[in-house]
Amino acid sequence: MERIAIELVAADVAVYASIFQDVSNAAFLQSQLVARNPAFEYAFVDASTIISRKHLLAAVFNAVTALADGSLRTPNVHSEIVYSLSPNHNVRTTPASGRCAC
Repeated sequence: MERIAIELVAADVAVYASIFQDVSNAAFLQSQLVARNPAFEYAFVDASTIISRKHLLAAVFNAVTALADGSLRTPNVHSEIVYSLSPNHNVRTTPASGRCAC
């Protein structure tokens, strides 16, 4: 796991990134995110969709600044990262609750 400092973001904001290969429990992880389990508060992103490190960090910057100024469009900063990375901003929600599945 790598801690990443992002310019123009307060130094006390911790941003961590990891790459996992051969993930065999993606369905379980997604179910925990949909259930909004606080132990699974993170942005779960398919790395094959990321063009570059700057691409990912731009999404993180957008999400962190939206959190700081109170303009999140999704339930939390983690889902905001996924939203920022989505080319069509179609973040899947559960039908009954309307909650973000990111």
